[in-house]
Amino acid sequence: DLRIQPEEEGVKMCKAIQDWKADWQREMAPILKEQLRGEVKEELRGEVKEELRGEVTEQVTEQVTDQITKQVTESTQLFSLKNVMRNLHLTAEQAGAALGISKTDMERLVQKL
Repeated sequence: DLRIQPEEEGVKMCKAIQDWKADWQREMAPILKEQLRGEVKEELRGEVKEELRGEVTEQVTEQVTDQITKQVTESTQLFSLKNVMRNLHLTAEQAGAALGISKTDMERLVQKL
């Protein structure tokens, strides 16, 4: 007789394995979900950190560029002011007016002359 009988040892073994697998899945599902949540949170943290790093880098680059631009502009104005004063024998105010330098910039430049 080739039919499988419900009380055969192999059938009992398969049933026991299925029961064990179902129990294991019930026990492990919350643990695996928690691990997955942790991994997802960690990945999101990494992405957020990277995004913030990029934004900070961009802001710092912008600030440094602005500062360097101001310094170069000031240096150029100061150089031009000195040359015009020396070559045309003008006062700082006269040279600044001739170069079109604003009053606020002139006040700062005169202090550095």
